[in-house]
Amino acid sequence: MRPKELGKGRRRARDADRSADLDTDRPAAPTELGEERRKEKTVGLLFLALLFALIFWDAFWFLSKFLLAFVIVYILYLGLRSRS
Repeated sequence: MRPKELGKGRRRARDADRSADLDTDRPAAPTELGEERRKEKTVGLLFLALLFALIFWDAFWFLSKFLLAFVIVYILYLGLRSRS
């Protein structure tokens, strides 16, 4: 293997005229209001997930029986197909 050329594969330094704009490249720090809204959104999503789980609990287990039957039949199908 040949050694790499100097500077190849390395990140190039920014131009001198752009050095003053470095602060604008970073996103703004989160504010307290933004953090509070994020917490409220998280709590709201958790509440909706809990509500969904309570409403559809019986339907979930009812449909999971069909899924389990489908998986068993599919595994049997794969086993029979591999024998022939």
